[in-house]
Amino acid sequence: TAVGHKVPRVEARGKVSGGATYAADLHVEGVLWAKTVRSPYPRARIATIDTSAAIALPGVRAVVTGDDLPPNTVWGRRIIDVPVLAQGEVRFAGEQVAAVVADDEETAQRGVELVEVEDGAARLPDRPGLGLTLRDDIVEAHPYEPYTRHSLFTTDGKPTAS
Repeated sequence: TAVGHKVPRVEARGKVSGGATYAADLHVEGVLWAKTVRSPYPRARIATIDTSAAIALPGVRAVVTGDDLPPNTVWGRRIIDVPVLAQGEVRFAGEQVAAVVADDEETAQRGVELVEVEDGAARLPDRPGLGLTLRDDIVEAHPYEPYTRHSLFTTDGKPTAS
């Protein structure tokens, strides 16, 4: 609203009628598609990742694993502690293990299905509940120091160095 007056949203009619164009509706020639291989396990060691069948698939341009990235390549919204691609072990079900880049979405998906991740029967125990995490023998899920993006404030509301 403008001060004291209702102002209709310019895009509202197109959105509610189904006529609006979204970024996903646009086709740009030459754009590559990426899909990721995700872990089905909440915690496991990664023994090997065989990408040869996916790389051999026509239309696949690249397959990237955690071994292709610098150690501890992480991201996050507020706490930067999620590996871009798992390196050595997965820490939660759904963690990204490899990425397949291809000419189109269907080929990228077929490439994902061809990547073989071998856990070497090295499933690790699931993380315990909060009460058990206070024990000294529990291994941290993320053994490296996370990078945080936040500001600390004193009781008088003035920002301090974080």
